[in-house]
This record gives sequence, C-alpha cells and structure tokens, in this order.
Amino acid sequence: FTSWMCEQMQGMRAGETRRLEPSEAEQQKGACPLEVHLHEVFSVCWPNLTDEEVLNQLKVESEENLRNKLRDRLEKEAVLHAKLDTSRQLATELLRKYSFDLPTAIVYPRYGEYLHVYSEKNKEDIAANELASIRRYLLQKAVEETQLEMLVKEIGQKHGLILSEEDLRQELLFQLELLTIGKNQINVLEKRSENRETLRHLALLRKIEHFLLSKTPHEAQPAL
Repeated sequence: FTSWMCEQMQGMRAGETRRLEPSEAEQQKGACPLEVHLHEVFSVCWPNLTDEEVLNQLKVESEENLRNKLRDRLEKEAVLHAKLDTSRQLATELLRKYSFDLPTAIVYPRYGEYLHVYSEKNKEDIAANELASIRRYLLQKAVEETQLEMLVKEIGQKHGLILSEEDLRQELLFQLELLTIGKNQINVLEKRSENRETLRHLALLRKIEHFLLSKTPHEAQPAL
C-alpha cells in the first residue's frame, strides 16, 4: 500500500468496504481508484528485546543492533524512492516539452496488452461505470510510454550515448534493489525477450538522466 491509500484507510473497521480515490498527482503516477475490503485488523506489538529467544528469532544481538538495521533499511529505501522520483520527473518533463502525435497503429498493440492485463487481474472488480475512465487512463499510459521510448532513443543517438553490457548489468541490479520495496519496473525473475527490451529502455533512460544531471541547466536541454 502507498501513503495515499493508507491515509484514506485510516479508521476502517474489520468488515468495512471503502472506495479509495487517488489525487490528480497520484493519477499521473499511474494510480487508479480502487475498492478495498478490510477483512481483519491485527495489533502489532513491539517485542521484548531483553528476551534472548526473541533476539535470536530476529537474528540481532541487541535492541540497538535492531534499530540500526531498521535505520539502514529505511535510509536505503529512501534513496531508492528518491531515484525513482528523479526518473519520473525527467520522464514527465521530456513528455511535457517534446510531446507529439502518434499513429494509432503504433499505440494500440501496447494499449491492448495493458487492457488485457488489467482485465485479467480485475475480472470481478471492474464496475461498468468505471470501465470508460480506466480505458482512457490505459490509452494515455500507452501513448506516453511509446512517446518516451522514442524520445529516449532519439536523445541517446543525438548525444552518442551508447549502452554497454555494464549499463545493463547495473540497471538489472537496480531493478533487483527495487524488488525489495515492490517498485521493480520489470519482472527480474523472468528471462523473456520483452524484458530485455524494457531493460534496455530503462538503462538508457538512466544513462540520459545521469548525462543531464552532470550538465549545467543550460547544457542540460536535450537536443532533438
């Protein structure tokens, strides 16, 4: 669950159903309205960290050791979220500055795939009055992702940014890190040709991001 979901779920009781509505900013990140049913409520208690058996189960030596591990984990997650936000902001800015029309034939295969995946995952949860807005969102997503792929390739060619096997390896390692917080952008556990293409796109986007961040504000304007 993301922060906006948790905020809207506050105060729910077991057996309650509530519709969650993402803000416009969250919708731009890909969030959709959803209905949540709370089956059970669990009470989480801080363990007795003076108990040696508890420490052994947690695989820590002391309460201080546990707190340090939790702090390190939270700091690592914060860095990963910051990197994702930077990439998201770059993509948004590129689309805002260089948006262009696309032929339907280029967009619809991807749109059809997104619609199929969404329908398979939500067979019984899609209300008829929501289907039109969901289709609009998925079509817009397909358009923007296709535009972004074309922009990234064009910028990479213009600036001579060539991907190496090391770039792909580093991107794969980054996706494995994202897997720990549920934010991976590809299924890193599957070896499929489409995963390879998506990995190349993400690696090139990351390379362009590093290239632009190393420039002054004037130099950082990508030439197309």
